[in-house]
Amino acid sequence: MATKTYTVTATSAGAKATTTATVAGKSITPPTDVSAVGDLTVANTTNDTMHVTWTWEQGGGKPVTSWEIRYRTPAGSGTWSAVQTENDETAREYTLTGLKPGTTYEVEVVAVNAGPPVVKSTSVTVTGTTDNVVPAPTVNPVTGLQVRTSTTNSITVQWVWDKGTNLDATRFEVQWRVSGGSWSTAAQRPPTDRSYTVSGLTAGTAYEIRVVAVNITSGDRTESTAVSIPAVTQTNTGTVQSIYNLQETTHTTTSIAVSWNWDQGTGLPIDNFEITYRTPAGSGPWSTPVTTSDATARAYTVTGLNPDTEYEIRVVAVRTSTPSPGRGNGASIIDRTPSAQGPQVPTNLKITEAGTPDTPSHEIHWTWDPPAAGPTPDGYQLEWGEAWGGSSFSSSIENTSAGNRYFGLTNASSGAVYRGRVRSKLGSQWSTWTDWVTLTTTSTKVDYPRNLRNDENQTTTTSLTFTWYHPTSGLKPDGFKVQYRETGSGTWIDAPDVMWALPQPFTAKIGSLKPNTGYDLRVRAYSGSTTGDWTTPASGITAGASGGSAG
Repeated sequence: MATKTYTVTATSAGAKATTTATVAGKSITPPTDVSAVGDLTVANTTNDTMHVTWTWEQGGGKPVTSWEIRYRTPAGSGTWSAVQTENDETAREYTLTGLKPGTTYEVEVVAVNAGPPVVKSTSVTVTGTTDNVVPAPTVNPVTGLQVRTSTTNSITVQWVWDKGTNLDATRFEVQWRVSGGSWSTAAQRPPTDRSYTVSGLTAGTAYEIRVVAVNITSGDRTESTAVSIPAVTQTNTGTVQSIYNLQETTHTTTSIAVSWNWDQGTGLPIDNFEITYRTPAGSGPWSTPVTTSDATARAYTVTGLNPDTEYEIRVVAVRTSTPSPGRGNGASIIDRTPSAQGPQVPTNLKITEAGTPDTPSHEIHWTWDPPAAGPTPDGYQLEWGEAWGGSSFSSSIENTSAGNRYFGLTNASSGAVYRGRVRSKLGSQWSTWTDWVTLTTTSTKVDYPRNLRNDENQTTTTSLTFTWYHPTSGLKPDGFKVQYRETGSGTWIDAPDVMWALPQPFTAKIGSLKPNTGYDLRVRAYSGSTTGDWTTPASGITAGASGGSAG
């Protein structure tokens, strides 16, 4: 037993006495472990979370610096999850997330001292089961609700809606109120709508607009959360706004149809539109005004006109109501009615190839001029086609405007024949076609033969038959070079050339072969001294000498 000498001094009322004593004692060993947690409990759960709590006393062990928590399912036999660490030594609770509904889990908590060295307590476990509550069906709310336009008496809103995994929207309810007032329903819109205009509002007023997605099934109503935005109507300027984008839509020999746009904007509402016309354009007297039935019109057809005559047509927005009747600024366009003579044939149709004979660009250009006489066409139609190697012409149609008498084709085939013809349009009528014009594009190479294959129906014990088709572009071949070899051999053997002759396919029969043996064959085309590349080889197997087929 160890001894140690201590000096003790006592003091009382100014007097002091000192004595020395020697005592025997026992050495103290520092703690080496960490106490385990106590009272581990599942406090509450949801469908995918579990909250656990515990107590802990240090006792005679080391202090705790963190906690390790993990879980598994099934309890007692499942694989433990990755360790989750809580670094707050004062913590006595933890929430596990990302769990499965209606599932029993075993949860383990270990107290840790970071050391060094690291010391962990014995583990303590508890079991608990997550909830399995099926949520009531819902409807997703709209998103992206915003004001698209506003006038002095209307506000147009638009929105986005996505079903997600929830119920379909069977309608959208659009509601409005003066800011701070009571809500009124403006409309119930079908589920395909994504915008609505709330009208009948007051100029210069602050409103709130909201949209609710609603599902009604068998009389049961389920609605989304309402989404609302602030909006303000325009302040009235006391004037009538003018029309814009006036244009001719169609015309005949005796009529011209026009369309336009108009927005109230910050101006006054209107009652109708006034349409007048005159000829000659710019100087003739205006006709008696014709008015539309209401302010919703955006098109009108002027009738009773003369063929092949130029007219100026004017449209004005009009307010006749009081107070403040007025007119917007008029807008006008000039258009000519077609001639009663009908459309005439275009002239001087040409087809050319861009580039030079040595460096062709493989671009084809068709150009033409207007008819030599008669009315000016509304547009043109070009029919063109391609033929190569004796095949029939393809056929394609291109429509162009009156001012565009051109069509270009890029990536034209080499050594192919192109043709084209054109006609003009006037109203709904077409002229007759021009004669065909043709052009053969410049050829600079020989392309691959196509669809090389072994004709198994012609296979014997000593021969194989292969077929192919000619290239679709490039120089027209004079014939084809043919080579074959035993599969696996590196030596190609020349076979007799196959000369050009229609109809297709071209055929090469290779004889004096071994029974039940695989062979490869390849082909390339040539034109004069120009030779193309070899095709990818095709393969075949001769029949067995006993009469069975090889496979």
